[in-house]
Amino acid sequence: MKSALKRLPLIILGVPALYFLLLKGQPSFIILALLTITLFAQTELNNMLSKSEGGSLPYFEMISAAVYLTSLHFWELGAVLAIFPALIAAGAFAAVFKGLQPDSTEKFKNYVFSLVYLPLCLGYYYLIFSEYTGGWVFIILASVWCLDIGAYITGSLLKGPKLAPSISPGKTISGAIGGAVCSGLFLFLANKYSLCGFTLSPKQLTALILIITTTAQAADLFESVLKRTSGVKDSGDLFGAHGGVLDRIDSLIFTAPLAYAVFLLL
Repeated sequence: MKSALKRLPLIILGVPALYFLLLKGQPSFIILALLTITLFAQTELNNMLSKSEGGSLPYFEMISAAVYLTSLHFWELGAVLAIFPALIAAGAFAAVFKGLQPDSTEKFKNYVFSLVYLPLCLGYYYLIFSEYTGGWVFIILASVWCLDIGAYITGSLLKGPKLAPSISPGKTISGAIGGAVCSGLFLFLANKYSLCGFTLSPKQLTALILIITTTAQAADLFESVLKRTSGVKDSGDLFGAHGGVLDRIDSLIFTAPLAYAVFLLL
C-alpha cells in the first residue's frame, strides 16, 4: 500500500493536467506532447533492446518517429499510411549503406519493432483525438488507470494464485479480475452518463470493455517480458522510484489501435 501512496502526488497533479490538455489543448500541442513521450520511451526501449545503460541515443529511430507522428498532424490518413513502409525501407537502406556487420540484422529488427511498438501504436491516440474528441482519449486512458488501480487493490487484498509468475510475480489472478471489473464498470458509467461526450452503441461498448480489460493487462505483461529479457527492473529512472516513461505507458500502448478499430468498424 505504501507504493500506492507514493503515486498519489503524481495522480493528483497529473490527471487534472492531462484532462485539461486533452479537452482544451490545440492539436499541435497534443502531437508535440505525444512526440515527447514517444521519444523518451524510445530511448528507454533502445537501451533495453541493446542491453546497454545510458547508451547512445537512437537518433535514426527518433527521427523516424518524429516524421511519422508529425505526418499524422499535417497529412491525410492515406498519405500517412504510405509514410510508414517508407520509414521501414529507409531503415533497410541504412543497414545496407553501413555494410555487412555482425549485428546489422538485429539492429534492423529492433528498429522496425520500435516503430511499430511506439509511434505507430501511440499515434492512434492522436487519430482518436482528431477524429473524435480529446474527451474520448481521456476516457480510454482513465479506463486503463481504473484497471491498474483496481488490479493493485484487489490483488493486495485477496492475493491468491499468480497470473504469470515467471513474468511478473507480483500480479495475481484476483487482481486481473478485479481490475477488469473496475475498468468495465467505469466504461459502462462513462457511456451511460456521456462523460466527456463519450457515447457508444452497446456493441461498441461491449467490444471496447473486452479489448481494454484484456489488452491493457497483456501489454503490461509484455513490457515485463522485455525488461526480464534485458535484465532490468525498470525501463528507466526518469521518475525515480516510479521507473521510466515506458513503465508508465506500457498498459496504454496496444489499447489505442484496437479502440480506434472499434470506433471505426463497429
